[in-house]
Amino acid sequence: MTHTPQSAESMQDSAVQHKSGWPFGLFFLLGVAALVVSFAGLKTMASVIGPTFLALSLVIAVRPIREWLVKKRVPTFLAAMITLLVLIGLLVALIGSLTYSVFALVEILPQYSQKFQSLYEQSLGWVTSTFGISQNQISNQSMSFLEPAKIMNWLTAFLNGLSATGSGFFLLVMVMAFLVVDSAIISGRGAYLRNHRPHLASALADFQHRTNRYWVVNTVFGLIVAVINVVALMILGVPLAIVWGIFSFVTNYIPNIGFVLGMIPPALVALLDGDVTTMIWVIVLFSVINFTMQQIVQPKITGDAVGLNTTVTFLSLIIWSMIIGPLGAILAVPLTLFFKAIVLDSDPRTHWISVFFTTNFAKVNPAEEKTISSKEFERAKKEEKMAEKEQEVETSK
Repeated sequence: MTHTPQSAESMQDSAVQHKSGWPFGLFFLLGVAALVVSFAGLKTMASVIGPTFLALSLVIAVRPIREWLVKKRVPTFLAAMITLLVLIGLLVALIGSLTYSVFALVEILPQYSQKFQSLYEQSLGWVTSTFGISQNQISNQSMSFLEPAKIMNWLTAFLNGLSATGSGFFLLVMVMAFLVVDSAIISGRGAYLRNHRPHLASALADFQHRTNRYWVVNTVFGLIVAVINVVALMILGVPLAIVWGIFSFVTNYIPNIGFVLGMIPPALVALLDGDVTTMIWVIVLFSVINFTMQQIVQPKITGDAVGLNTTVTFLSLIIWSMIIGPLGAILAVPLTLFFKAIVLDSDPRTHWISVFFTTNFAKVNPAEEKTISSKEFERAKKEEKMAEKEQEVETSK
């Protein structure tokens, strides 16, 4: 009789199931239930978690600046303060640009109110003539969002929301200040983790590396795309070209659909200020510029910056937006990387799930082999076995 050889992974899974007596499906359901409860808790604390995690990811992004200053023999505390000032300066510049853009947009919109109303009435006439129904039969839910008054109300509400950003910005700056100062001693903590929890240390190091690349790559290419967009809009004669460039730079941080969100306002203004042809040119140019930079140029220069496949990125955009709000759309990728590092990559027993998150699973395990030496790996395995024995003793009691 011949026996089919089993892989080490399948034997380990069988051993775990034999020990616990629980099938994998039950573990899966318990994991999903735990995620639902955790996400519900996160949603209740979204106003705190969003700015706090944004501060953490931004501090990670600018950490190379502090490390470079330290290598140049700048005192550690002074290097931390310089890094913090650079980060605050960038945030102030970005918020100031957005505020200017919003006020410039509100100032110019009344000029197009009459034409917008005319286009609105023409669209209603087209719908009634094409489908043979009267305007009274058109549902308010389907067409009311096109009413100029409602659009102005949305903009007014957005402007009123700017007044609430002061407290959030203060929290963001305070958290960044504590993290930057605290990062001066993070090297000691990293060494401790590498000695006592090598898998967790490897997962956090990978999270830091990918988060840093995410912000740097998106910022650099976002600036390039924004400049090209501004030049294209100026050539077409679309008003507020600089405003739309700033807007496209911000929406560039939103994965998958960011460029579409950044394209809609200038396309509408092109229609109001010009004609349908100008609007079509804006849509075509934005699409070509975005596709060329993000799908052709960026992968050749940076490769796979974050290691998440397209499906996971899109789902993370939806999930984190539901939990944290609009800020979750911008932080979708860093939050997913953090979730992957803490929940999946920190333990070899759940590491296999990463195959569903990454673009190339062959790169998952080598990253761990590079950061964990053989002695550290053996020490981690001994600690895991000791923990399992202690668990068995407690269970028997």
